[in-house]
Amino acid sequence: MNLQLKDKVVLLTGATSGIGEVTAHHFAEEGAHVIVTGRRKEKGEAVAKTLKEKGVKSLFLQMDVTDRDSIINGYDTIKEKFEALDIIVANAGREQPHTLPIDQLGDDDMDVMIDTNLKGTWLTLKYGLPLLRRPGGSIILLSTEWTFLGGAGLSAYTASKTGVNGLTRQLAVEQGPLGVRVNCVSPGPIITPMLQRFTQNGDMSAFYEANIPLQRAGQSNEIADAILYFASERSSYVSGQILAIDGGMTVKMPTAGLAGKVQ
Repeated sequence: MNLQLKDKVVLLTGATSGIGEVTAHHFAEEGAHVIVTGRRKEKGEAVAKTLKEKGVKSLFLQMDVTDRDSIINGYDTIKEKFEALDIIVANAGREQPHTLPIDQLGDDDMDVMIDTNLKGTWLTLKYGLPLLRRPGGSIILLSTEWTFLGGAGLSAYTASKTGVNGLTRQLAVEQGPLGVRVNCVSPGPIITPMLQRFTQNGDMSAFYEANIPLQRAGQSNEIADAILYFASERSSYVSGQILAIDGGMTVKMPTAGLAGKVQ
């Protein structure tokens, strides 16, 4: 079996649950060595242990993307144990604490979103790039479908993730001449603990039917597959792209009230 990612060294932030954890397993199944990072030590060590059982090297680092020192210390450990990185997946992020109109959101709500989703991504790359192999390195960022759509009550979250889109394009231009590709995966509704917290475990079937052509939420493995595509040589001439994995949500025009009027 030809494993395009065999022996590649991957840093994956936010890998202790949800999309990050599933993606870590996908990388390991492709023969990559995976550095798992997150804030939860016990869970992170458990993930790394299961990855090792797949026959690859794995290490958990307790890195908080909002803590510059923990990032720097993490990269020092990576340099000591792995020397260099082939792939950086900046997955760590969080949902907006409250879904409210902009004039009702507190300044601290915006601070949390910017510090985690945007600045945290920026810091991950700022200190990680010196370890990335050039040429041949690949960077994958994580955004959201809300950067393509309007979503009432999500101004802080959407602003922070829209910044990630801009960072993707900027770094693709900046790093391209050095042989590094930079791309972004933009998930729609995906069944994860984050989505469950956001929807408060309510029934979302009516929302999916009305707004998503495929009429369902996505699975974490469907996002992981896109991340691995950008990480591998299958996308060797792709850079600066933001790929929506959302069941068609971002291209659907609302048709309520138009039945019988469109000919």
